[in-house]
Amino acid sequence: MVSREAKLEVWVCLIVDTLRTPRGSVSNDENIKGKNEINEKKKNGSGKERVD
Repeated sequence: MVSREAKLEVWVCLIVDTLRTPRGSVSNDENIKGKNEINEKKKNGSGKERVD
């Protein structure tokens, strides 16, 4: 189960990222892809890419 702090951190990141991104500068798909990559790095525990 995910802790409340982790959920809160994700929401804060999403909100700040949304406010920081100028409207229409990045396509929605690109934005989502970038967020998913960041989230994967967080899940791995370090900044290093996970090797499967």
